[in-house]
Amino acid sequence: MNEVLFYDELGILRLLWQLDSPQLRQFTDEFLSNLIKYDQKNDTEWVEALGTFLQEGGKTQQAAKKLHIHPNTMRYRIKRIQEILNLDVHDFETQLNLSIAYKINKFILAKPSERGE
Repeated sequence: MNEVLFYDELGILRLLWQLDSPQLRQFTDEFLSNLIKYDQKNDTEWVEALGTFLQEGGKTQQAAKKLHIHPNTMRYRIKRIQEILNLDVHDFETQLNLSIAYKINKFILAKPSERGE
């Protein structure tokens, strides 16, 4: 999926783009490394499922609809994601940190081919 981002619409990413990659990688690893490794090992896309869940404000029904999966499947994935990350994805601060880590991973650290460029 190609996604065009305009500088004015980047929000916090405008600030994050100014940090060094190692700092961004460390932050992202702190929150997402276990899930990224899980995806790589099991050929799943649970990082994207988490991203959709976060983009939908933590609403399971809406995230499931957007991913074209059954809500029970989404609930299962969220339960497993919480176990893998050892985090409560319904906690506001956790959601904030995961959202930032997800965006860093997707838009700043990802190789151009992974961003659809």
